[in-house]
Amino acid sequence: MDDADLAHCVRSILTLDRTLDGASIADALWLAATAPAPDESTDRSPPAREPNSSPPQLAKTETSTGPAPDPGSAHDTPPAGDDAVPTPPKPAETTPNLGSRAGRKVNVRTAGALSSPLALARSLRPFKRPRSDGRRSHLDIDATITAYARTWTLIPQFRPAPERWFELGLVVDSSPSMAVWDEAVAEFTSLLHQLGAFRRIRTWRISAESPCPVLRDESGRPAAADQLRAPDGRRLLIVLTDGAGHGWSGTEIWTTIRTWASSTPTALISPLATRMWRRTGLDLPAARARGDAPGTPNTRLRFTAPHLFDTPHGVEWMPLPAATLTPHSLGRWAATLMRGAPQGCDALLIPPTGRIPKEVEEDDAPPPGDRLVEMFRRVASPRAVRLAVLSSPFVEITLPLLYLIRQELISAASNDDIAEVVVGELCEPPSGPVLRFRDGVREALQGLLGASDAWRTYDVLRQRVVAGTGSAATFAAAVEDADGDLALPTGLRPLTNAARDALQFLGALPEGTPIIRTREATDPGESPVITRPSRLAQLAIANSFMPQYAKMEPKVRRSVEAALAKFAEPTVGGLHLEKINGAQDPRIRTIRIDSHRRGVVLAPERGDVYCLLTVLAHDEAIAYAKSKRFSVNQAIGVLESWDQERLKRLSPTLEKVAEGSVDRLFRHIFDKDLHKLGIDRELIPLVRLLTDENQLMALERLVPESQYIALLALAQGMTVDQAWQEVASLLAEQAPAAVDPDDLEAAMRRTPGHVVFVDGPENLREILARPFDTWRIFLHPVQRKAVLRESYSGPAQVTGGAGTGKTVAALHRARYLARRDGARVLLTTFTRNLAQSLQRRLDLLVDDAQVRQRITVDNVDRLAYSIVARHRRPGIAGPDVLAPLWEQAAEGLPYSTTFLQHEWEHVILAQDLRSLDDYLTCPRTGRGVPLGKAQRRAVWQAVSGVVDELRIAGLSTFQQLANQATELVHAPEYDHIIIDEAQDIHPTQWRLLRRLVASGPDDLFVVADPHQRIYESHVSLASLGINVRGRSTKLKLNYRTTQEILSWAVPLLGLEPAQGLDDSPDTLDGYRSPIHGSLPVVRGYADKDAELEALAAQVRAWIAEGIEPAAIGVATRHQYMVRRVTGRLKAEGITAYQVPSMSVGVQVASMHRMKGLEFRCVAVVGAEEGAIPSSLAITPEAEDGQAHAQDTQKERRLLFVTCTRARDHLYVSYTGKPSPFLTVR
Repeated sequence: MDDADLAHCVRSILTLDRTLDGASIADALWLAATAPAPDESTDRSPPAREPNSSPPQLAKTETSTGPAPDPGSAHDTPPAGDDAVPTPPKPAETTPNLGSRAGRKVNVRTAGALSSPLALARSLRPFKRPRSDGRRSHLDIDATITAYARTWTLIPQFRPAPERWFELGLVVDSSPSMAVWDEAVAEFTSLLHQLGAFRRIRTWRISAESPCPVLRDESGRPAAADQLRAPDGRRLLIVLTDGAGHGWSGTEIWTTIRTWASSTPTALISPLATRMWRRTGLDLPAARARGDAPGTPNTRLRFTAPHLFDTPHGVEWMPLPAATLTPHSLGRWAATLMRGAPQGCDALLIPPTGRIPKEVEEDDAPPPGDRLVEMFRRVASPRAVRLAVLSSPFVEITLPLLYLIRQELISAASNDDIAEVVVGELCEPPSGPVLRFRDGVREALQGLLGASDAWRTYDVLRQRVVAGTGSAATFAAAVEDADGDLALPTGLRPLTNAARDALQFLGALPEGTPIIRTREATDPGESPVITRPSRLAQLAIANSFMPQYAKMEPKVRRSVEAALAKFAEPTVGGLHLEKINGAQDPRIRTIRIDSHRRGVVLAPERGDVYCLLTVLAHDEAIAYAKSKRFSVNQAIGVLESWDQERLKRLSPTLEKVAEGSVDRLFRHIFDKDLHKLGIDRELIPLVRLLTDENQLMALERLVPESQYIALLALAQGMTVDQAWQEVASLLAEQAPAAVDPDDLEAAMRRTPGHVVFVDGPENLREILARPFDTWRIFLHPVQRKAVLRESYSGPAQVTGGAGTGKTVAALHRARYLARRDGARVLLTTFTRNLAQSLQRRLDLLVDDAQVRQRITVDNVDRLAYSIVARHRRPGIAGPDVLAPLWEQAAEGLPYSTTFLQHEWEHVILAQDLRSLDDYLTCPRTGRGVPLGKAQRRAVWQAVSGVVDELRIAGLSTFQQLANQATELVHAPEYDHIIIDEAQDIHPTQWRLLRRLVASGPDDLFVVADPHQRIYESHVSLASLGINVRGRSTKLKLNYRTTQEILSWAVPLLGLEPAQGLDDSPDTLDGYRSPIHGSLPVVRGYADKDAELEALAAQVRAWIAEGIEPAAIGVATRHQYMVRRVTGRLKAEGITAYQVPSMSVGVQVASMHRMKGLEFRCVAVVGAEEGAIPSSLAITPEAEDGQAHAQDTQKERRLLFVTCTRARDHLYVSYTGKPSPFLTVR
């Protein structure tokens, strides 16, 4: 058989049946190659054969490992259609036939669709529970013999026979998108059979695409939907779907499932993670369902009250347990259904109509490929982004290929990450198991794929081609291999080419990629040699570059990533690092990014560590490189940066000013003390010229941070020892005993707050996929000390102003504790929005699925609700319920409704007062109006009336709910609790948190900023038995907001001091930002239309500058203005959404909703008199002067919090007179 014969054979096989598996194709090729010659009567002559030759045989040779692949690119042209046949590669030049060539017989292993089948099987064990109901019986031999011995009459005795609880009906969605999950469905079905937990398993297919769902049995015949119902409750139905088909967004399929669930235990299982259900038809209201007894039907499941959702009242919901293909999710469902587990399981709520109608916005045409990739990188997990990038060499991708890449290259990834790639809009809607990227997506992803990653991808595929016999999960092939352990007759040379073509067709090798990478032998007797990387450079990135990178256009980003990927090449010779003539530091280099930009790199004189400092336009990069000098601080050993050129220009000016002044700022400090604090000897003469702090502040951006902190501490009156403590706080560990001024790598590693080291290509992709997030979750030295401390002897506290990284500290502490001892960790905060933000950032930070599973994230209100819901269904009293009750209570009393409500919340509930006697003798700290005993009795009676009305109605406020939850917790449920935004937590909630964790080391980690207290009044932790004294850390450096915005915003707080949770005064002394930018803009307008028109113009200007709409936030004081602003922006052609929203566009929110968010640009609208402060939020001064002052200060803090959400630009506008906070400062 010659080359032409074999090529024809391959084409014929694939034309006949493209569904053949790998083993069948390989068998056909082997048979064709070894078949005897055809009869002479045929048109073709047999190939010539040597005398006495026998059919080709495989002879054993010396075993050797196979060589590595060569990076290459996949074929860019997809098949023309379903009948398109891949063309075999052109055979390489061959040497004369010498009898045989080295090669090997191989098997290509595949990866399983289910990442942990054993764990899945264990999670479903509750279904093995037997049931004895008398329907079946078996002979009781012992009872029969006993009866015969007593009566001498043989009467068979029977007893009930235990049997499996359910028979299983598996209803598999047959929508086109489900073809992608065929392997997962097949493996899961096989697992259910192997489990042996069900009496019988039957499978149906259901199509939701037609107007009425069509059900088909195992033979493909149509079946009636009622056929699946089992009124006796002995059948369990599982609907297996991804919900991506169009029919799942309709009502008919859900009506059908609701009908099944009304008489038959029914559940839904999806291969998608729950966070992706909102993108599919599975976006029904979600709840937590709980069962009371084994086999509980859906109609008897208890579930969370649906009034939490924006849906009509009085809906008769049908709970449908819903799970994902993960052990944790399936286990909770199985335990709920068969054991009545108190924690319950996730469920969807189906209304009688199938789903609640909702407004659907018209979808625009799909964005271009690079835009789709940019959006995907912003919302998907780093692992999913990595998976998509590594799949980009392939024109077509399948789930087996994604499973393989996940298993071998992204060990932390799960099937959820694969699902994100499948449903993330990168691919065209699937019509079968093969996925194709949308136009432009593959090219954009390939722009993120470095040569090293391509090499690793191909190498993994090569490693899957392993010697040995086949198995169920392998398919056989033959490949030519110079180091192989088989001798392939040269007549089989065409077969090796065909085998390669088959592997490429089956997705095992990218098209056009050679299996081995060799260099030519230097002499005839030498074997080809595999080329492998010799050494890799260590890449580091200045943390200040992250926000700069985030602002770049996608095209520029790809160029930057391509340049950085070169550091992962075998050598750095391809980097083309250029020296700069006239540079202040001879170690500065530049690297080409594109035709207009260059990166500035700090290159070592020894070692392999290269640090990217910035990327600028060509001329700017050269100027930057010439002006900068880097050194190692001689006191603490950190890396320092100098603006040498500007220091030289400033020196003559300082000399002139100093000539006429005798009073020098540091005249009382000796040179040796300055040197001890790390002040550079070359800087000391300049320091001696300074006469006041204003001149020192002018040096802030020109000298290293470590030296500026030392000088600022001395200028503020600190002693040398105190200044040393300020400097030493920059280190995560103790200062080194000796410092090598030439060891840049050691200096960079001592400067973790400014330099991030890249741990290989995968880590580089994750860092650049979310530059702002990477910047935001990065630990700085002071944070590192607080977070990575091995243990605290009790509760610990971290405080700091806005943007100082308190939340980052909370996230890292949660990960640290969960990693350290496998403990149960609760990370909680005040509002639901903040909890959702914590969840997203924690998912980014924690890539170990087991560690992440040990961390629970929830806000305190939902936490209390879930605890009470284990025992009864709680009802929540909202403002519409409370307002008339307080109005009725205030009738006939000289107190307002607000006064009574605050007295109840801040005194009675806060101190957990249970009787009138307790209230008569309690302290009323923080309440401005004194109350005598008679007055207290009147207040108690009024409050008791409200409490009684709530009890009769079965309703509670969230503060009451926290008290109720505390009483229901009888044992600690967590080992550690981290509380973010703790300044707003109410005392009732503090008592709950205290009860949920046992007192001891590392029990509570409190993160707070008293200057951002916008909900609750001051709380004393000591009064609650929580002592943090001696275990507190204060953060002073703002890494989010520019100094210009900070300097403008801090005076908004006024002169009122803030009281810390530890009862000590909290100031913003030393609070500053190393980032500089433009000044805030404040504008006034005659009317609201003009103000909104100017807002639209400002937003358009920001977008024109290249700022993403989603990076722009607009805030206003009241919710009605949120709706008006959103509508006006949309009318002006600007995409805008109200927070919370997962849509991409300008985000509009109330000021309270802005808490915890960050934007590049923030516009504060409606900052006029009467709106800020809001009269509705202020207690009249005549009623309670102290409460009036507290409420006013809350309004100040609210405006401060809103303005400090901005990173780069702040715009404030008002109509008429400005807020008094803007003028009286």
